[in-house]
Amino acid sequence: MLNYPIVTIVGSPNSGKSTLYNLLTKTNKSLVNNIPGFTRDRNYGYVKINKYQFICIDTGSIINNIQKKKIKLINFSVNEQTFQAIKEADLILFIIKGLYLTSTDYEIINKIRLYKKKVIIILNRKHSNFYEKEFYSLGYRLLNINLTDINYINKLSILLLPYIKDIYFKKKITKNINFKFFNDIKNNNITLSIIGIPNVGKSTLINKILQEERMIVNDISGTTRDSISIPITNTNSIVAKYFRNLIIVDNAGIKKKSKVKNKEKNIIKNSFKSIKKSNIILFIIDGSKETFFSQETIIVNYIINQGKPIIIAINKYDLINIKKIKQIKEIIKIKFPFIPIIFISAKYGVGLKNLFKFLFKVYNLTNQKIKTSKLMKIMYLAVNNFPPPMIKKHRIKLKYIHVGKYNPLTLIIHGNQVTKLENNYKRYLSNFLYKNLKLFGIPIFLKFKENKNPYNKNYIN
Repeated sequence: MLNYPIVTIVGSPNSGKSTLYNLLTKTNKSLVNNIPGFTRDRNYGYVKINKYQFICIDTGSIINNIQKKKIKLINFSVNEQTFQAIKEADLILFIIKGLYLTSTDYEIINKIRLYKKKVIIILNRKHSNFYEKEFYSLGYRLLNINLTDINYINKLSILLLPYIKDIYFKKKITKNINFKFFNDIKNNNITLSIIGIPNVGKSTLINKILQEERMIVNDISGTTRDSISIPITNTNSIVAKYFRNLIIVDNAGIKKKSKVKNKEKNIIKNSFKSIKKSNIILFIIDGSKETFFSQETIIVNYIINQGKPIIIAINKYDLINIKKIKQIKEIIKIKFPFIPIIFISAKYGVGLKNLFKFLFKVYNLTNQKIKTSKLMKIMYLAVNNFPPPMIKKHRIKLKYIHVGKYNPLTLIIHGNQVTKLENNYKRYLSNFLYKNLKLFGIPIFLKFKENKNPYNKNYIN
């Protein structure tokens, strides 16, 4: 993690942690929901106050001993993630919602005291600066904040500034005026989104890449809820050889529409938003299932339609026999002939070096410029090998091809009657261009423009 001050937000369920995180980081990265325990993984964002920058961590709700008996095992992992964020913190913002302290609040305070951290208690309520005696007995600074009022957030920023300055002084950090926000996707950072249906091993893969238990891993469907952005700063990781400025985004598994409950709709929307904002997509498949599901076909087609570079990683390579490996590969190649397929084991780290080598190649192809002369040669070769069909005794003629735009790559073909080309010939042209341009993993969009006939009466002014 970069050497900036770290401010961790903690609190009991539904106290307003994710709301405060979004307000401080000026993003909507953390989903806000009234479901208790909705946030699970640590979410990192960056905040800037008067040229002083710091890292803000949103955490899952700490579950107390009474609640543990009623809640699934997964919440033990949530607690561990939160305690890790407390360990990392230079300052803790402990949010309490309500006029009185609960047993959960007392348990959280007792846990925080063990780490001997600086703490500010934020009372998330709309009215009154009156505090009960029990709040004063905690021995921490108190601040009443209404999270629905921006003036209170400005007040909090002013309060936090001297704390941040003090941490800068103690850590001997130099102010960085040219600080690049990881929150903003429109910068030099490369964003890799990891996408797939539930339980294919996305979080396991990220933990193996980071060489730490950063994401909660469980065989319960829907363990990951938020889209979590993770800047890679470990210079010893396998990523560093290929990318210096990579942000990996772990996303919730995308279920079929028919299986998505109302409370899960925003979770799925976030995964689709992540696809749109990313520079490259890694689509994960569970190879042990020995099939390519229709839902996976739908998601991959969506990624292609968004014009995003994509690689398919078939996970759990260690559980698949050679015959099944060939079968799965053939099924995918029939549907998506231009997408590279890599076999990996996220659990054991098998194939990860090869994976990032391919990701690097595919990303570089997105920035590769294509000469018109090269496109013309390929188009004429395609036409000579398989001429376009006849329309009313006149053959469709392809005359000129050029790049319309990059990212996504759009090629424009001019000619006579080209708008009448059938889909099967368009697919032929597309596959021919993929093969000869060697643009594996890069979607190509073809647009066809009719040449205007100067002798056509409708064209004469």
